[in-house]
Amino acid sequence: HVSDSYGIVSYSMPQGDLRGAGWEFFDSTYDGHWDGELRRGLGQLTDGKVGPDNFKMGYYDYERGQGWVGWRNDTRNGQPVEIKFEFDKVREFTSVHIYCNNQFTRDVQVFSEANILFSVGGKYFTGEPITYKYIEDRIFENSRNISIKLHHRIGRFVKLQLHFAAKWIMISEVTFDSVWTITNFSAEVCYNVQFNSPSPWRRRRHEAKE
Repeated sequence: HVSDSYGIVSYSMPQGDLRGAGWEFFDSTYDGHWDGELRRGLGQLTDGKVGPDNFKMGYYDYERGQGWVGWRNDTRNGQPVEIKFEFDKVREFTSVHIYCNNQFTRDVQVFSEANILFSVGGKYFTGEPITYKYIEDRIFENSRNISIKLHHRIGRFVKLQLHFAAKWIMISEVTFDSVWTITNFSAEVCYNVQFNSPSPWRRRRHEAKE
């Protein structure tokens, strides 16, 4: 099963956390494996619905599947929240849009930084990560789409690492702008790239000339 037209086959991530007495900011519609980590399924982050500005409304007044997935920083040992997306084919990516809550008076803020990594086979995420730093907004509490340019990077797997700016990160939807690539990437190779060594692509061209 593929999510809408964006080509997402599945995503994997930690399950959301509890907030207070019995508020579960879980991905409650997730259809993959549940065992602390959510693996190889789809759920709220790709259902086309975004949560309301007031996350409490999303919890009480909406269907359970329409609200927010939330993580708290004191359950993560200082680590960012990591979400790995798998796509139907190798794609060329132009941007990602992450719909975030920013109720800072309730300890929820947009992530401080996002690192985005790409992989053809899902095992090796090589190349420089794209790093996006968000300037915190402690004036407006409205939810917003954070759009990040992905500079035509190539992959069938994309990993997002979201760093905390406050106690909570809450997101409701993630979408990518991408197209299929013409090149057929059939195998994944891990290169031990050292400084001053030619890139795998340049090496291949060089060898072809010889």
